[in-house]
Amino acid sequence: LTDDTRSQVYKGYSNENKNTNKAVDDTRGIIGTYGGSVAQMIYNSSSGGQTLSAKDAWGTEIPYLVSQVDPYSLNNDYSNWSFIMSRQDIEKALKNKGKDIGILNSITIDETSLDGGYVLKMTFSGSKSSATFTKDAIRGVLGNGKLKSLFFKINGTQSATIYPQEFVALGKYLDSISKNKPSADQVAGESFIFMGSGYGHGVGMSPYGTQEMSKKVYKYNQILEFYYPGIK
Repeated sequence: LTDDTRSQVYKGYSNENKNTNKAVDDTRGIIGTYGGSVAQMIYNSSSGGQTLSAKDAWGTEIPYLVSQVDPYSLNNDYSNWSFIMSRQDIEKALKNKGKDIGILNSITIDETSLDGGYVLKMTFSGSKSSATFTKDAIRGVLGNGKLKSLFFKINGTQSATIYPQEFVALGKYLDSISKNKPSADQVAGESFIFMGSGYGHGVGMSPYGTQEMSKKVYKYNQILEFYYPGIK
């Protein structure tokens, strides 16, 4: 076991809980399989209402790790989030990753997932050069704690030096669920507003979604069969 997200931040024996211990004991020896082999039960924190396929995330097609609508992951702390980054902040973040593009002129979303609108490829264009990042590397540049998932869109403010394009991704869907969208007077000068939903890579099971499903009296096997369609 590890004390990070690979083992759901396991904190040791002194932090164990009788309810979770009971869940472990009651399901001992029960495994999920697909095609006779043990299934990879990948999970994220919150899908934000749409899961991402393993193929889009990592380039490997896994039949039960597919993109699908997840209505159970829309009522939690990560259902919608937003933050503002100035042009200078983004330029600094890029420099920290060894990419000095000069003065940032535009950001373009080059590729999104076919089904859900997750951002898979993004380019920062500047006065000196441009820098393109894909998938998790995008979060790594802007900060995983800020850019909580790749299920997001961007709005830019027009200025003398920034010419943001019509940023793409979730459009009306994210607008409709975003309660934390900054007002125009909160955005100073040459800034970009990032608005998104969910937390993590988005593949497989959403623990926040499973909590909501359990409140609706779904059994554990029904929850797992929802998030991993086709498993036994």
